[in-house]
Amino acid sequence: MATDERFRCRVCGALESEPPYGENGDCPTFNFCPCCDVEYGYQDCNPIAAARYRAAWLEKGGAWKRRYARLKLEDLALEEQLKRIPVAYRDHQGSGWAE
Repeated sequence: MATDERFRCRVCGALESEPPYGENGDCPTFNFCPCCDVEYGYQDCNPIAAARYRAAWLEKGGAWKRRYARLKLEDLALEEQLKRIPVAYRDHQGSGWAE
């Protein structure tokens, strides 16, 4: 499960216990990421939207939400966590809607 991208946040790469977009990757749960607080299916609905949300979250420090900080893997640096973002969502800059 840990290497399966279906279980990763599209914005920050945090690991979830259930796939945020369902088993098929097409049905968002509309739950919130415990790390970056993105609402699955809304602010991460496409790579550009996810990149924009990520940029805003990182600008604020990229910290885990206080109420969920206990879920963070202590030895995982932010840079390593960001490398775990699903590939299709990793490298977008968020500069425009039609890239």
